[in-house]
Amino acid sequence: MCVVIQINEAVIIDGRYGVQVNELAIEINPLELHAAIKLGFQLAENEHLRHACSGGENLFTELRHGDPFRRFTVAEFLDTCREIDFQEALTQATRGAKRHHTKRRRAQYTAVRSELFLAMLNAGIPHVCVHPDCNVMDDLTIDHIVPVSRGGSDAIENLQFMCRTHNSQKCDRLAVG
Repeated sequence: MCVVIQINEAVIIDGRYGVQVNELAIEINPLELHAAIKLGFQLAENEHLRHACSGGENLFTELRHGDPFRRFTVAEFLDTCREIDFQEALTQATRGAKRHHTKRRRAQYTAVRSELFLAMLNAGIPHVCVHPDCNVMDDLTIDHIVPVSRGGSDAIENLQFMCRTHNSQKCDRLAVG
């Protein structure tokens, strides 16, 4: 499926075939026709149009409502492009904020790591890697069962000892493996 933009009654942009002019062009003022064709070539370079026509999913896919022949006006196309840009910027801002606050949270955690080690040992948590078939007992790390990046806390119930290798393999997943 591809996006088709209706510039006027004689000029369309088809993301697959480019700017197309039909027989009604002979009835249009030459300056208007030239302006429409020029706009068509400008819009044909749009990254969102190319993405939608190369099989990518974006807001154009949703707006077609299953109609592969739906034509967009230039105004609809530009409004949709602005909405896609906004949604992409919002996604990036959200990811950036999450990275920033996770980093701050990890810095706070680093400051209390020794206290957590002692609290875990005092709570009876064995000082051995919890990974099955791993019996490493030295140079252990504290692993969050529910990772901090997924809303986990420093509560003793959410902490376990893991060797560096298995903790790295677990990354920010909820389980090893």
